[in-house]
Amino acid sequence: MILAGKKLTTVNDKTCEAITGTGGISFFGVNSAGTAVGWCINSKTLLAEGLVYSGGKITVINYPKSNGTELSGINDQGEIVGLYLDSTNASHGFSLTGKKFASIDVKGHTNTVAWGVDNAGQITVYATNSAGDYDSYLLTGTKLKNIDNPKAKGGLGTIVHTPSPSSGDIDGTYYASTGDERGWLLHGGKYYDVADPNGPKVSRADGLNDKLEIVGRYTSSSGATFGFKVTTKE
Repeated sequence: MILAGKKLTTVNDKTCEAITGTGGISFFGVNSAGTAVGWCINSKTLLAEGLVYSGGKITVINYPKSNGTELSGINDQGEIVGLYLDSTNASHGFSLTGKKFASIDVKGHTNTVAWGVDNAGQITVYATNSAGDYDSYLLTGTKLKNIDNPKAKGGLGTIVHTPSPSSGDIDGTYYASTGDERGWLLHGGKYYDVADPNGPKVSRADGLNDKLEIVGRYTSSSGATFGFKVTTKE
């Protein structure tokens, strides 16, 4: 679905089919023009397909010769990032600028994911290290800068999500030593927790704009998942 102000638009595609664990179409990124990116499961191939929704139409975009593609981020210039599966079903991040694909991997890690991209072309990336934990980075050109949340020590690590379009802020999720999941905001060089009080064990920060407005999800004590929006102040 696309929510613009108070208008909620439901998006469907005939090539997609909701099967166990997918829930149909999922959108993860949107830019200022209202172009959304995400993925679904193709009902014929049963492989994940990347989707771009713009002007009421859906375009399928898949990484060449992949076993599946998921799109998760798009900036105002139309640069797209996401992940693809290789022939062994290992995941790799990628960016798409115009018609040019570029694979993204973190050296010494496995299962790389490129999640978001800002208007300067900086890409948020996370991957699995040799201990099986998540490490997160900001990719600028070919340089990776570590952005692991220090509170993740003793947990499963840090998963980075969305960079703001232009302000330099970033959000994501970290795993505490207790096993709880906590959303976070990196602003002005400092990490701040983002946790819905209704989700005492699991809260995630997924999306972020230049106004420091954050959207995410939490899991209630009953196990149900709900979305939330946070408006922060400096």
